[in-house]
Amino acid sequence: MKSLLSDRYGLLNESDKAIIEMKIYFLTEKLVEEQRNFDAVISLEVIEHVADPAEFCKSLAALTVANGATVISTINRSMRAYATAIVAAEYILHWLPKGTHQWSSFLTSEELVLIF
Repeated sequence: MKSLLSDRYGLLNESDKAIIEMKIYFLTEKLVEEQRNFDAVISLEVIEHVADPAEFCKSLAALTVANGATVISTINRSMRAYATAIVAAEYILHWLPKGTHQWSSFLTSEELVLIF
């Protein structure tokens, strides 16, 4: 299972991460089912970790009121991002566990716009 969570200090094992991911998923889906709406929905550095970015964006949009704001921040699929987010942060500085990011899961700005 691709982890949604990064545990900088190695305190969470894979089963803990899986449980937390399931709770986040079910909470989000519950909010959508309850037709809850918010003026602003913010997702920072999450979309590159989800299995289906388009469905994730649909859920975010469903939680945002008409004329509200949906804000998404993600790592762009570029050589600079590969060097900093994967090589430097995971392998050199050990700020993130190895394997936290997958190059193929990074989205370009254009891809994100097309999803929306």
